[in-house]
Amino acid sequence: MHTSRKFMAQIILCFACIYLIWGSTFLAIHYAVIDLAPPIISGLRYFLSAPFIFLLCFFNRQSIRITSGEILRCTILGAFMLVGNNCLLVWAEKTVDSGFAAMVLAAIPIFIALLDSLVPGGDGLTRRGWAGLFLGFGGLMTLLWPTVRHISFSGTGKVFGSVLLLGAALSWAIGSVMSKRFKMQRDPMVLAGWQLLLGGGLNLVIATAMGSWAEARWTRPAVLGLAYLTVFGALIGFTAYVWLLHHVSVAKVATYAYVNPIVASILGIWLLHEGMGVYEWTGMFVILAAVALVNLSKVKRVG
Repeated sequence: MHTSRKFMAQIILCFACIYLIWGSTFLAIHYAVIDLAPPIISGLRYFLSAPFIFLLCFFNRQSIRITSGEILRCTILGAFMLVGNNCLLVWAEKTVDSGFAAMVLAAIPIFIALLDSLVPGGDGLTRRGWAGLFLGFGGLMTLLWPTVRHISFSGTGKVFGSVLLLGAALSWAIGSVMSKRFKMQRDPMVLAGWQLLLGGGLNLVIATAMGSWAEARWTRPAVLGLAYLTVFGALIGFTAYVWLLHHVSVAKVATYAYVNPIVASILGIWLLHEGMGVYEWTGMFVILAAVALVNLSKVKRVG
């Protein structure tokens, strides 16, 4: 009984981490990106958290050695998921609200389902899945409609930010689909550490090539935001996510996609006084309903 209670407490704590911490990272990005370039934020966030992941592997007596082929695959995944996704997200938050960014990225499972159904050997969609797919893109169009409708010279910043967010969502989806097809035998935690190290390193190379270090301003909000993203978002949140994948069904773990945009929107309204219109709220809830529909179609097929 004691062991069961301890296990349930660990599950609840880990879900709280990916629900609340990952939902709050959009707020931390908002503060960090004011004074630091996106590749610096994304690079340091992941590169500094990788050694701690390897330290956890050491305490669990897991070897962190991987083959050259696995290094290449981890680099590719890091490029799509930690450079293409996170760096574009941070860049977008220069011009769009944090809550809005979270809403657009809530559509990532929709992109994954579409790509996975198109690639050879991928999982096809049922009628319910296709219905969820079309519903999701309808929600995305609803969410973006106020931005697209009012395109002007004064509003191009948000349009550009919205394009970056769509690119970020697509990049994560591509990386996720590729990850399923890369046959790597190492422990997921070990591979996650290498992806963080290599993806973070790529971001730092980009930051150096762009001359971002000379323009960086290490203000208190920027440092605190970066520290939060590194310790809580990348290290604690990612470790909790990997642990849950080993102890809970993927469908249950995927529920973070429903909660994160709501947490981010509430924090944005509360602390940043961000405005949320009818289109934004409607689009978000339609997207979340579509994600649920797609996930239910997959659960039904597996069962």
